[in-house]
Amino acid sequence: CTRNAYDEPVAIRRLKRYAAERGQCALGAAAPSGRRVAIVGSGPSGLAAAYFLATSGVEVTVLERKDRPGGMLAIAPAFRLPETIVREDIDRIETLGVTIECDVDGDHAPGALLSAGFDAVYVACGFSEDALPAIDGIEAEGVFGALDLLDRVARGAPPALGDHPVVIGG
Repeated sequence: CTRNAYDEPVAIRRLKRYAAERGQCALGAAAPSGRRVAIVGSGPSGLAAAYFLATSGVEVTVLERKDRPGGMLAIAPAFRLPETIVREDIDRIETLGVTIECDVDGDHAPGALLSAGFDAVYVACGFSEDALPAIDGIEAEGVFGALDLLDRVARGAPPALGDHPVVIGG
Protein backbone atom coordinates (compact mmCIF):
# COMPACT_ATOMS: atom_id res chain seq x y z
CA CYS A 1 0.00 0.00 0.00
CA THR A 2 1.44 3.37 -0.97
CA ARG A 3 0.02 4.85 2.22
CA ASN A 4 3.12 3.38 3.85
CA ALA A 5 5.13 6.27 2.36
CA TYR A 6 2.96 8.81 4.25
CA ASP A 7 2.00 7.18 7.53
CA GLU A 8 0.97 3.50 7.64
CA PRO A 9 -0.52 1.03 5.18
CA VAL A 10 -4.25 0.43 4.97
CA ALA A 11 -5.32 -2.93 6.43
CA ILE A 12 -6.79 -4.21 3.16
CA ARG A 13 -7.34 -7.79 4.37
CA ARG A 14 -9.30 -6.58 7.41
CA LEU A 15 -11.37 -4.24 5.24
CA LYS A 16 -12.16 -7.04 2.79
CA ARG A 17 -13.09 -9.35 5.66
CA TYR A 18 -15.39 -6.69 7.14
CA ALA A 19 -17.06 -6.17 3.75
CA ALA A 20 -17.47 -9.92 3.18
CA GLU A 21 -19.01 -10.49 6.60
CA ARG A 22 -21.36 -7.52 6.59
CA GLY A 23 -21.91 -6.57 2.96
CA GLN A 24 -24.77 -7.69 0.78
CA CYS A 25 -24.78 -8.32 -2.93
CA ALA A 26 -27.31 -6.16 -4.75
CA LEU A 27 -26.73 -7.41 -8.30
CA GLY A 28 -29.16 -9.87 -9.81
CA ALA A 29 -29.12 -11.87 -12.99
CA ALA A 30 -29.67 -9.88 -16.17
CA ALA A 31 -32.19 -10.82 -18.83
CA PRO A 32 -31.12 -14.03 -20.58
CA SER A 33 -28.73 -13.38 -23.45
CA GLY A 34 -29.15 -16.81 -25.00
CA ARG A 35 -25.46 -17.56 -24.45
CA ARG A 36 -24.18 -20.60 -22.55
CA VAL A 37 -20.75 -20.85 -20.93
CA ALA A 38 -19.08 -23.82 -19.27
CA ILE A 39 -16.57 -23.10 -16.53
CA VAL A 40 -14.11 -25.84 -15.63
CA GLY A 41 -13.23 -25.41 -11.96
CA SER A 42 -15.08 -23.83 -9.05
CA GLY A 43 -12.23 -22.08 -7.28
CA PRO A 44 -11.99 -18.30 -6.86
CA SER A 45 -11.49 -17.62 -10.57
CA GLY A 46 -14.28 -19.93 -11.71
CA LEU A 47 -16.75 -18.61 -9.15
CA ALA A 48 -15.92 -14.98 -9.98
CA ALA A 49 -16.39 -15.67 -13.69
CA ALA A 50 -19.68 -17.45 -13.00
CA TYR A 51 -20.94 -14.50 -10.95
CA PHE A 52 -20.12 -11.85 -13.53
CA LEU A 53 -21.35 -13.91 -16.46
CA ALA A 54 -24.66 -14.60 -14.69
CA THR A 55 -25.13 -10.91 -13.88
CA SER A 56 -24.65 -10.33 -17.64
CA GLY A 57 -27.44 -12.74 -18.58
CA VAL A 58 -25.26 -15.69 -19.53
CA GLU A 59 -26.38 -19.22 -18.62
CA VAL A 60 -23.46 -20.71 -16.67
CA THR A 61 -22.59 -24.29 -15.80
CA VAL A 62 -19.61 -24.84 -13.50
CA LEU A 63 -17.97 -28.26 -13.68
CA GLU A 64 -16.04 -29.29 -10.56
CA ARG A 65 -13.95 -32.47 -10.31
CA LYS A 66 -14.03 -32.57 -6.51
CA ASP A 67 -17.00 -33.32 -4.25
CA ARG A 68 -17.56 -29.70 -3.21
CA PRO A 69 -17.15 -26.30 -4.85
CA GLY A 70 -14.70 -23.63 -3.81
CA GLY A 71 -11.27 -24.92 -4.75
CA MET A 72 -8.66 -23.36 -2.47
CA LEU A 73 -11.43 -21.41 -0.71
CA ALA A 74 -12.91 -24.69 0.52
CA ILE A 75 -9.68 -25.76 2.22
CA ALA A 76 -8.58 -22.41 3.63
CA PRO A 77 -8.16 -22.50 7.41
CA ALA A 78 -11.29 -21.20 9.15
CA PHE A 79 -9.38 -18.43 10.93
CA ARG A 80 -8.48 -17.07 7.47
CA LEU A 81 -11.79 -17.66 5.73
CA PRO A 82 -14.74 -19.15 7.61
CA GLU A 83 -16.57 -21.93 5.75
CA THR A 84 -19.87 -20.08 6.26
CA ILE A 85 -18.60 -17.12 4.23
CA VAL A 86 -17.54 -19.40 1.37
CA ARG A 87 -20.91 -21.17 1.46
CA GLU A 88 -22.81 -17.86 1.44
CA ASP A 89 -20.88 -16.71 -1.64
CA ILE A 90 -21.53 -19.97 -3.45
CA ASP A 91 -25.23 -19.84 -2.50
CA ARG A 92 -25.43 -16.24 -3.79
CA ILE A 93 -23.90 -17.32 -7.10
CA GLU A 94 -26.30 -20.26 -7.42
CA THR A 95 -29.22 -17.91 -6.68
CA LEU A 96 -28.26 -16.08 -9.89
CA GLY A 97 -29.09 -19.26 -11.80
CA VAL A 98 -25.57 -20.69 -12.01
CA THR A 99 -25.48 -24.49 -12.02
CA ILE A 100 -22.56 -26.04 -10.13
CA GLU A 101 -21.96 -29.72 -10.81
CA CYS A 102 -19.55 -31.49 -8.45
CA ASP A 103 -17.90 -34.90 -8.77
CA VAL A 104 -17.84 -34.41 -12.53
CA ASP A 105 -15.68 -36.93 -14.32
CA GLY A 106 -15.27 -37.05 -18.03
CA ASP A 107 -14.01 -34.88 -20.80
CA HIS A 108 -13.53 -31.27 -19.79
CA ALA A 109 -11.62 -30.45 -22.96
CA PRO A 110 -12.84 -27.12 -24.31
CA GLY A 111 -13.49 -28.64 -27.73
CA ALA A 112 -15.73 -31.33 -26.25
CA LEU A 113 -17.69 -28.77 -24.24
CA LEU A 114 -18.10 -26.52 -27.29
CA SER A 115 -19.35 -29.55 -29.24
CA ALA A 116 -21.82 -30.20 -26.41
CA GLY A 117 -23.48 -26.85 -27.14
CA PHE A 118 -21.65 -24.31 -24.99
CA ASP A 119 -20.83 -21.01 -26.70
CA ALA A 120 -17.62 -20.58 -24.72
CA VAL A 121 -15.49 -22.38 -22.14
CA TYR A 122 -13.54 -20.77 -19.33
CA VAL A 123 -10.82 -23.03 -17.92
CA ALA A 124 -10.26 -22.17 -14.26
CA CYS A 125 -8.77 -25.40 -12.93
CA GLY A 126 -6.35 -23.56 -10.67
CA PHE A 127 -4.00 -25.33 -8.31
CA SER A 128 -5.37 -28.86 -8.37
CA GLU A 129 -2.35 -30.83 -7.21
CA ASP A 130 0.44 -30.45 -4.70
CA ALA A 131 3.78 -29.37 -6.13
CA LEU A 132 6.00 -31.76 -4.21
CA PRO A 133 9.77 -31.39 -4.37
CA ALA A 134 11.83 -34.17 -5.93
CA ILE A 135 13.57 -35.31 -2.75
CA ASP A 136 14.24 -38.75 -1.31
CA GLY A 137 11.45 -39.98 0.96
CA ILE A 138 8.74 -37.64 -0.34
CA GLU A 139 6.42 -40.64 -0.85
CA ALA A 140 6.96 -42.02 2.66
CA GLU A 141 4.12 -42.56 5.10
CA GLY A 142 3.55 -39.45 7.19
CA VAL A 143 4.64 -37.01 4.46
CA PHE A 144 1.84 -34.72 3.32
CA GLY A 145 1.59 -32.12 0.61
CA ALA A 146 0.09 -28.77 1.60
CA LEU A 147 -3.16 -29.23 -0.33
CA ASP A 148 -3.70 -32.72 1.01
CA LEU A 149 -3.05 -31.59 4.59
CA LEU A 150 -5.32 -28.53 4.29
CA ASP A 151 -8.09 -30.63 2.74
CA ARG A 152 -7.92 -33.21 5.54
CA VAL A 153 -8.04 -30.50 8.21
CA ALA A 154 -10.93 -28.69 6.46
CA ARG A 155 -12.92 -31.95 6.41
CA GLY A 156 -12.33 -32.43 10.13
CA ALA A 157 -9.98 -35.39 9.67
CA PRO A 158 -6.47 -34.08 10.31
CA PRO A 159 -3.76 -36.72 10.08
CA ALA A 160 -1.66 -37.68 13.06
CA LEU A 161 1.47 -35.57 12.73
CA GLY A 162 3.43 -37.09 15.59
CA ASP A 163 5.28 -35.25 18.33
CA HIS A 164 7.77 -33.38 16.14
CA PRO A 165 6.29 -32.42 12.75
CA VAL A 166 8.60 -30.73 10.23
CA VAL A 167 7.53 -28.24 7.58
CA ILE A 168 9.54 -28.02 4.38
CA GLY A 169 9.01 -24.74 2.57
CA GLY A 170 6.99 -21.75 3.54
